Amino acid sequence: MKKYNIVTGTIFLLIAIGAYEIGTSFVAKLPTDPLGPAWWPECLSIALGIFSILLILQGVLTPKSKDRPAPIHFKSEGFHRVVKLSGVLIIFAAITYFLGIYIGLLLMVPTVMYLLGERKKLILAVFSVSTCLFVFMIFKLLLMVPLPTGLLFD
Repeated sequence: MKKYNIVTGTIFLLIAIGAYEIGTSFVAKLPTDPLGPAWWPECLSIALGIFSILLILQGVLTPKSKDRPAPIHFKSEGFHRVVKLSGVLIIFAAITYFLGIYIGLLLMVPTVMYLLGERKKLILAVFSVSTCLFVFMIFKLLLMVPLPTGLLFD
């Protein structure tokens, strides 16, 4: 586990540094905006960086155990679920890029809920629509953040 913590922490530290660099390039539309569009991505990347450093330190400072670490079982149901969810997130990113965030959310939310065990169609539909409405009301109406509309609708 020690080696995995160091490797994972290093990967996410690099992601945090990259996200922070990208976040600093965001420019506010209004010069009077005290926080600007970079504030939240910078906060998240700083938090990711801090937790990555803590994970690296945990890997470095934890004494090496004499027991063999538990192997990753590639044929287990849990591993298959992680792979499926990762695939859903990649497909969500592609759908968002081409068709926009709302269509992506309408497809991603019920798929993730189904993979996690929810089978009631009414609950899947209600959560999907309410997630889209929540994102629209908070980000589009309240915060006036431009959301991805996709290449098809640009």
